Amino acid sequence: MSEIPKVAYHSVEIEYRESENKWYFELRGRERSAHTLKDAKEIIDKPEPKEKSTFKRVNAIRIGYSPNDIEFIEVTSIAEKGRYDRETSFWTVANGNRQKRDGRSIYSDNEFNRAVVAKIDSLAKEIETLEKQQKELVQSMSHLELDLKAEAKNA
Repeated sequence: MSEIPKVAYHSVEIEYRESENKWYFELRGRERSAHTLKDAKEIIDKPEPKEKSTFKRVNAIRIGYSPNDIEFIEVTSIAEKGRYDRETSFWTVANGNRQKRDGRSIYSDNEFNRAVVAKIDSLAKEIETLEKQQKELVQSMSHLELDLKAEAKNA
């Protein structure tokens, strides 16, 4: 019976299993394997992976091209910058729809900004009322009426 080849590397015991033609070792509480001893040593030398920081979802306000295009959204993550992106973009969810949005159109959902949105809504209602009054005034005006027969006689 032959002895199982074992190698110690940085206090990690690496064992060769001839039946599988692989090197096995335990690293950070998990059993791992590699095709060659060199690969096993490279895996051991790699630094411990950093824990990914998770993005905490946050409520926000999105204002579109028109100040009347306002919606309350949830920012789910920061979007990867594309080739032509100059500003940070975000992945957002509103009404069940997920979209990538330009960061310049995203505002904090805080007390001050909610007051500004309320003022914008108030002004939009005032504008609507004024436009309605303007339309009614135009409709109340009398049109120019000419007596074309009388005009023809005088000509």
